Amino acid sequence: MWSAGVPRGVTTSNMQASFDIWPYRHLIAHKAWADFRADSQRNYLGVAWWLLDPIINTFIYYLVFGVFMRRGEPDFVPYLVTGIIGWFWFFQGVVGGSGAIYSSVNLLRQVAINRAVFPLSRVITATYKFGFSLIVLFGALLIYGYHPTVWWLLLPVIMVVEFMLIAAVSLLLASVVPFVPDLSSFIPYALRLGFFLSCVMYKLEWLSPRSQFYLKLNPMVHVLNSYRNVLMYEQAPHWGVLAGLAAAAVVVGAAGMGLIIRLSGLYAKRIMQ
Repeated sequence: MWSAGVPRGVTTSNMQASFDIWPYRHLIAHKAWADFRADSQRNYLGVAWWLLDPIINTFIYYLVFGVFMRRGEPDFVPYLVTGIIGWFWFFQGVVGGSGAIYSSVNLLRQVAINRAVFPLSRVITATYKFGFSLIVLFGALLIYGYHPTVWWLLLPVIMVVEFMLIAAVSLLLASVVPFVPDLSSFIPYALRLGFFLSCVMYKLEWLSPRSQFYLKLNPMVHVLNSYRNVLMYEQAPHWGVLAGLAAAAVVVGAAGMGLIIRLSGLYAKRIMQ
């Protein structure tokens, strides 16, 4: 029961108006796992879909760009798999997290709880799915001759930065979607555009200097290339860029939390209108 997961010492009066999400960590993890199991049980193949999804997407984009357009290079498949898996973690986390408060109207009316629990739990759910996708990523790297090196130890650092970005964007969007429901329909289209602007299936070096300048404004370009640096090219990521992205995520996440706290009492009323 949700009421059983409410942290001790957290009263109804301050439950919805606190930046401290730590007391809810067990509740977030429990809800994330429950959502993950529910998502996997909606089809016959279950969690196998989290393995098949990156394989199918890689095959499609390889067929288009690597075969038909002949833009592939010897390392194109592992390059593509790395980009697809890293991007779809961001996509699933943001889409799920941004609509989490809006889709939880029944719980909002029944339980007094920090509203940030809902988007954060969906981000964790996407992270579980990302964990399964890593099996495909590591398999593809090994098949194409990329064996573990000391550089792979830096992978968790990049993952933490991406997780911070997903959580930050999700919190900010989740805070406003209940008041502008059409955003929930627009967000997947915006992310689809972002997919093609994140160097998932092409290299930044293939583009003109002017195009490179604009694409470098996209945080996911740096995240995905950081994955490739440590997994494929045995290079350190750009630490300054990653630090800047982490700092930006803190600012955006704090803004999202602030809006959720400020608007917490209005969500149930607004959604039910």
